[in-house]
Amino acid sequence: MDLEKTRVFGSFTLTRFKSAIKQIKGKSGMVDCLIIPLKENHLKADDKGNIYVNISGGFSEKMSNATHWIKQSLKKEEYDKLSDEQKKEMPFLGSLTIKENIYQDAPETSADLSNAPDISDLGDDGDDLPF
Repeated sequence: MDLEKTRVFGSFTLTRFKSAIKQIKGKSGMVDCLIIPLKENHLKADDKGNIYVNISGGFSEKMSNATHWIKQSLKKEEYDKLSDEQKKEMPFLGSLTIKENIYQDAPETSADLSNAPDISDLGDDGDDLPF
């Protein structure tokens, strides 16, 4: 395989994080939003306000339609503080596939929002989205 002519395709399933879906009022009407708590999901913010998730991955021959898996990764000190139940709840985020055709379009993915709790009945806090 010529690595210069390969691309890696994949997707993250963001609803695997502890999350909720809520409609929030935006400039053009109601907007479906995915709300992901930072602390509860071990997400990190830098001093510029960027939010990060650390990931790790590996190769698996057992996966269908993919070559690599992706999971959230924590520093050893953080991971050791988790209970066994919390460790089991660490999300499997997605997979990657290596393709030799660098001009191939990225595969289309669609979100399965059926498992995310709907919190639209929490009421409107009056804050409109900037978009």
